[in-house]
Amino acid sequence: MVEALRQQGCARVYASDIVDYGWGQDEVLDFLLAQMPRLARFDLGITNPPFGQGGRQATAFIGAGLQRLPVGAMLALLLPTDFDSAKTRACYFGDCPHFVGKIILRERIVWFQRSDGIREAPKENSAWFMWARNPLRVRHPPMILYAPATARKEPKPLSATNHARRGAHDDETD
Repeated sequence: MVEALRQQGCARVYASDIVDYGWGQDEVLDFLLAQMPRLARFDLGITNPPFGQGGRQATAFIGAGLQRLPVGAMLALLLPTDFDSAKTRACYFGDCPHFVGKIILRERIVWFQRSDGIREAPKENSAWFMWARNPLRVRHPPMILYAPATARKEPKPLSATNHARRGAHDDETD
């Protein structure tokens, strides 16, 4: 995710994880502990949190992120599309004054490329869920947006030859 943000031209990307994987992260940080990042301020916090049993870890990430969210900043978490539908999580979504909406991904994420020749078949629908701490303390209804689909081949238009092969009665209705 860090590399994708850098490639999109983000001025400063500060990367942290609970373990140093050798990918050039800026800090080893357990986001769920009271430890604060060495970063003084951030404008946007983005993560694909661990889900955990029943989504408990992901829910904890939302809570920790909201506690650390400065005024004027946003938090974006990649979660299962229906993560906001659980009544036990209403305090983070519909009942949360900082929840601004979600962007539903119209294609499923392929997390790992297969090397055995079998086509990937991801089963999880995902969405970006977003929170913002508005400096004016004005609350707007959350928005639901849909990410653009990747360009696919358009179906070929029905040719005159194919149309001529259809019987005249095919276009009639009873």
